[in-house]
Amino acid sequence: MATFISMYSAQAVLPQLAREFDVSPATSALAVSATTGVLAFAIVPASILSERFGRIRVMAASALVSALIGLLIPLAHDLGVVLAGRALQGLTLAGVPAVAMAYLAEEVDGRDLGAAMGRYIAGTTIGGLSGRLVAGLALDVVSWRWAMEVAAVVALVFTAVFVRLAPPSRFFAAKPIGVRASMHNVATHLRNARVMALVAIAFLLMGGFVSLYNILGFRLLDEPFALPQALVSVVFVMYLSGTVTSAWAGRLADRFGRGRVLLASITFMLVGLALAWVDWLPGVLVGMLVFTGAFFAA
Repeated sequence: MATFISMYSAQAVLPQLAREFDVSPATSALAVSATTGVLAFAIVPASILSERFGRIRVMAASALVSALIGLLIPLAHDLGVVLAGRALQGLTLAGVPAVAMAYLAEEVDGRDLGAAMGRYIAGTTIGGLSGRLVAGLALDVVSWRWAMEVAAVVALVFTAVFVRLAPPSRFFAAKPIGVRASMHNVATHLRNARVMALVAIAFLLMGGFVSLYNILGFRLLDEPFALPQALVSVVFVMYLSGTVTSAWAGRLADRFGRGRVLLASITFMLVGLALAWVDWLPGVLVGMLVFTGAFFAA
């Protein structure tokens, strides 16, 4: 919740950023891409740090610093500063997604791991929804700056909840950080064709998903739909479909195998994308619902 509120609150205010700074939708969308892009490169270093300093400590520090940066970003009066702040936020956010799966793998019985990871992904869907919804609904009464401030405060609250409630690691054993050993481990993964295939799938799915939601707000605010801002924000409630499907997919993967569930999920994503392509509001909404649920299942 803390991580994905911080990560995606900017997506709700992209049209406002484009207007205020007089830039194209593609340029304003960098407020999201700067965060996710830097986060992608920072995940490996963050995971290495967690091997030395512990899973909970790295996750808590990551969520806290990113929320504090989120409080400062709306004070910027130049788009370049906003983008730099969002990139820095991506750097600090990396500690949670980098470590959460390892934390679960160490602490949860293997027979229940798929379901546990599914519930973690479900939490990310609610976090992403909350970031967009909190900021989007606030836009009806305040500027984009205050909307992002509100989202940052909410992320800070969830960080405090995490620090208070997260169970301590029972099976973690600290390891010394060695640059050579770490690079050797990374190189080993890079030479593993199956691992790289999964990396490629994640790259394509995440890129498509973020891009589609980046442009959705612009499309629904413009003709032929011309929806009001509050209603466009409510469209993000479709994230809740992922809350259900991710947990469901985790259980199905434990039962039928991860490959089959992944392939079925990607197929449904393509079906949803085709439906969302039309200039007919019910088709767009149903398509986005199917696409979103299938993405989080994948």
